[in-house]
Amino acid sequence: MIAWESTVPAAIDGLVAAFTTAEGLAGVVVLDGPEVREPSAMEVVSVGYPGADDEFAVDGSVSADGMASSPDLERYSVQCAAAVLDGSGNVRAARQRVYALVAACGEAIARDRTLGGAVLQATIGSTSLRQTQDSRGVTATVVFSVDCDAFTSP
Repeated sequence: MIAWESTVPAAIDGLVAAFTTAEGLAGVVVLDGPEVREPSAMEVVSVGYPGADDEFAVDGSVSADGMASSPDLERYSVQCAAAVLDGSGNVRAARQRVYALVAACGEAIARDRTLGGAVLQATIGSTSLRQTQDSRGVTATVVFSVDCDAFTSP
C-alpha cells in the first residue's frame, strides 16, 4: 500500500486524454511527453514537455494543508507546448493558428477542470511565444503551463 502519492502522473494522463478528444484539436498530433512520432506533423501539442530537454516537465511544491497530517496540498505546473509549422513562411498565419490550438487546450481543460478527478482544479497558466524560420517554413510555438491544485493520496 502506498502511504503517499502525487497526483502528477494522473494529471498528465488527464491532460493527454482531454487534448486527444478535444474537438478543436481534431487532426492535431497530441504527444505524451517527449515521445517521437509523426515527425512530418504540421501541428503538435505536447503534454509534459516544453520542447527542450533541459527544461522541467513539471514544477511545483507540496505543503501540509492546515493541521491535518494528511493529505498534503500539491501545487504544480505541467509544462506543455503547441507548435505549428507553416510551410509557406506566413508568420501571421502560424501565430494565429498556434494560439487557436492553445485556446482549444484551454477549452478542453475548462470542460473538466479536475482532469478526470485527478486534481481539484486545473487552469492554463503562463504562456510564451517563440517564432522561428528555416528552410521548411515558419514555426510558431507557444509553451504554456497547466497549473494544478490537488491533494496527495493519503
